[in-house]
Amino acid sequence: MAEQLALERYTEFEAKRRDAERLAADAEDVAALERLEQQLEGTVVKKP
Repeated sequence: MAEQLALERYTEFEAKRRDAERLAADAEDVAALERLEQQLEGTVVKKP
């Protein structure tokens, strides 16, 4: 019984940890894309 409860709690904890890691990685990706966009906007010559 205690072993089953521990397994359930660990499984829930692990799922939440993976979600948090995924969200953090997504935020890093968005920031990198925004920096790249700013760099590209500065180098692109716009035609009138």
